[in-house]
Amino acid sequence: MSFSRVTADQVDGLLDAALSGEVLEQLLLGQYRHPTLTPWPELPFLEDHPFFRPQLRWVLENSGLVDPTHLE
Repeated sequence: MSFSRVTADQVDGLLDAALSGEVLEQLLLGQYRHPTLTPWPELPFLEDHPFFRPQLRWVLENSGLVDPTHLE
């Protein structure tokens, strides 16, 4: 997921919520779509956000997607 305008004092609450299966939707920009990830139900995808919708991502296509089991 990607969030907007997160301040230092909001980080702990944001992480606590996400790790317990909740999302602070007022800060949410959207979630990433990836074939190996299970999407969060009923949350918008980042590619559908009005700012990102017209963009075609080539260089940063996988930006924000990290598989901790594969270094490459």
